[in-house]
Amino acid sequence: MPDQPASSRPRRRGPPPPDARERSAGARRSGPQATPTIAADEPRYARIANQLIAAIASGRYRVGSLLPTEHELCEQFDSSRFTIREALRLLAEGGMVSRRPRAGTVVISSIQREPYLQALDSIDDLLQYASGTRLRLLERGWATHEPGQADPPPIPAGEAWVFARLIRHLPGNPHPVCVTRVYLSPAFAPLARRIASQAVPVYRQIEARFGVRVARVEQQISACALSRDDASVLIARAGSPALRIVRAYHADDGSLLEVSDSLHPAGRFGYAMTIRRAGPGDLGARRG
Repeated sequence: MPDQPASSRPRRRGPPPPDARERSAGARRSGPQATPTIAADEPRYARIANQLIAAIASGRYRVGSLLPTEHELCEQFDSSRFTIREALRLLAEGGMVSRRPRAGTVVISSIQREPYLQALDSIDDLLQYASGTRLRLLERGWATHEPGQADPPPIPAGEAWVFARLIRHLPGNPHPVCVTRVYLSPAFAPLARRIASQAVPVYRQIEARFGVRVARVEQQISACALSRDDASVLIARAGSPALRIVRAYHADDGSLLEVSDSLHPAGRFGYAMTIRRAGPGDLGARRG
């Protein structure tokens, strides 16, 4: 599946969306041309957390020092105490501060915890990528791949598939792990409303509801630059490098069930793999 530039998207054609109130969603990384049905802006507490993270990283608040009190932060950011507490909670879960009763909020690290690392030993590990993270829906609708279309979405030509754009978070980290575009075969359109509301990965929802089994996953990894729109929801810089992972999920009969297209900003995701060399007996058996 060829890498796709960030400046185009599929045409907005095909069946009506699952809900007449929803907009038909563009499925490429063009961003400004796609109209989300759910606001992509981060909540205020996450934006405040990001400002505090930047202040700690810059040395304004050094390791061992105290952050301003909740009351002072409320005045500084013109926010409620609840919002400030949620922002500080993200910093604490990210391993940057320690909160102690009557002692204040102490800076304990100038960097956040290690980025999300996925260990791979089997296809089951690959399919468990969603565990430990949560999704938030940005937009959904339909994506169409027309013959001859420039930069088509990674779905069969001439077909319209259900489309959703989501961001994935690791709990305790205000920076999203990735932005993901999910494409579902039109046969699974009833799942459109539940893509982000279920803790179960999408492929598991397909298996449970429709009685099909994911037998093969094809994965392609490449590098790309973030578009302005994707960078905005990822809290990253437009044009900065990202890891792109495209996964195609196939059934026992080879039919394509689902495609996911994810962008991970540099430094937020990694793979840990163990690759074993086949023994002489294995090589001989394969030659035979």
